[in-house]
Amino acid sequence: MILSASGNGLFTFRDLVAWWTQSSRNWLFLLDDDAFRKRNQALEVFQRHDGHRVGKVSDEQFSGLIRGLRNAEITTKSEEVVRKGLDPTGKDMITLNDYINWLAHMGIIHDRVPA
Repeated sequence: MILSASGNGLFTFRDLVAWWTQSSRNWLFLLDDDAFRKRNQALEVFQRHDGHRVGKVSDEQFSGLIRGLRNAEITTKSEEVVRKGLDPTGKDMITLNDYINWLAHMGIIHDRVPA
């Protein structure tokens, strides 16, 4: 994406308005209450099990994380299925990015609001 429409390297107010109103950003403002709630719940579950707030959940914390997802009704999948989805390579640790990608891949959170 080009932020400076004139190409002079300066980011003007006009450039800001053009960027801000792009249709590709509009979905951020269109999340319904349920989608917003699911995102917040999913983040809260992860944060409860990321005790050191480093953006990682270790293998020892997986069961609690998965139980939290099930208790919050974010997923109904079995622990085995969720574990395999979150840690397909068996590295015994997931990052927040891995977690968000898994949530999106499973359709639990969406990048776009349905039309």
